[in-house]
Amino acid sequence: MRRKALIFSLAAIMAATCFALPTASFASDGSSAAAPQAIVKNYNTVKLTWSRITGATGYKVFMSYNRNAWPSAPKKTTSGDVSGYTVTGLTTGKTVYFKVIAITEGVSQAKTTAAEPVSAVPKLTGTSVKGYAKSRIALQIKWSRVAGATGYVIYRYNSNTGKYRAIKRTGRRTTGFVNSNLASGTTYAYKVRAYRTSGGVTARTDSAVKKLRTPKKLTRQTPGFSKTNAGKLISVCRSRLGCAYVSGASGPRAFDCSGYVYWVYKKANVSSKRVPRTSAQGLYSSLKKYCIGRSLSNAQPGDIILFSSGGSRYGIRHAAIYYGNNKLIHASNPSTGVCITGTGWSGGQAGVAVIIRLPNM
Repeated sequence: MRRKALIFSLAAIMAATCFALPTASFASDGSSAAAPQAIVKNYNTVKLTWSRITGATGYKVFMSYNRNAWPSAPKKTTSGDVSGYTVTGLTTGKTVYFKVIAITEGVSQAKTTAAEPVSAVPKLTGTSVKGYAKSRIALQIKWSRVAGATGYVIYRYNSNTGKYRAIKRTGRRTTGFVNSNLASGTTYAYKVRAYRTSGGVTARTDSAVKKLRTPKKLTRQTPGFSKTNAGKLISVCRSRLGCAYVSGASGPRAFDCSGYVYWVYKKANVSSKRVPRTSAQGLYSSLKKYCIGRSLSNAQPGDIILFSSGGSRYGIRHAAIYYGNNKLIHASNPSTGVCITGTGWSGGQAGVAVIIRLPNM
């Protein structure tokens, strides 16, 4: 009886040992299949990990883009103490399959099913989009650079069709776009999709919707004013405060009124229209097509304001830049030089001949 009990105990131990090998499935050549896990690391990289199999002297990693057709040679052969392998150079957006075979010696053959292969799809990361107003009619869209991207496509929502429409395609080094000629006081919705073309496959990613609004009227209190074209121009204006007024001078340390307007616009480089170096009357002659009237209530920071006696467009004698909040910044006169004054400095509203707003402002 004791001998039979011992035999039954040994049989039970052997059975338990057989059931304790779920991580290995034996093939006819004495090898076994290890079930791996595939983790996408980036646009062309997948990391494989697997549990070590007792008795394995190494592992063969097979890779294929066709689940039903595997190469005869492994992608990689490792030693038995390795339990992972990182595969690079994969095609973005294309499903790739992997299986791992453990090399085992001295294992009795058994009829079992090989471990199922695993799949992965290398993908581009999503884009993060932000933006701000550049002017009353222009919005700046910016996005994060996506590793591996060939380029980017910017989409804007079209309320007429109810869909997003591509408005710009850029290269991989570009991470910003100014959408101009918009309506003021209007909200626009954007998306930016990164794309990558490799191995005959084009993979695309998407981005969250970013809504931006053009201001109805640009003021110094407009959120993000410092980032607008007008804000940048005013910053350049302020950099010359205290400089001397010298007739005929156009900077950088001395100015007359029109020379100051010329230098500031040239230095700020925020408008597509070049301001010529000329007299105050010459500014009107060159830029009169950009006139928006003569009411100071319509002026916004960065506008060029030309003054004359009684508001006539002939005999214009002074040029200034509207600072905002009913103030001017200008090369005033030899006594004060470049300074900030109230709009009443040169006759107030009655002395305004014309207000000029250049493109992109």
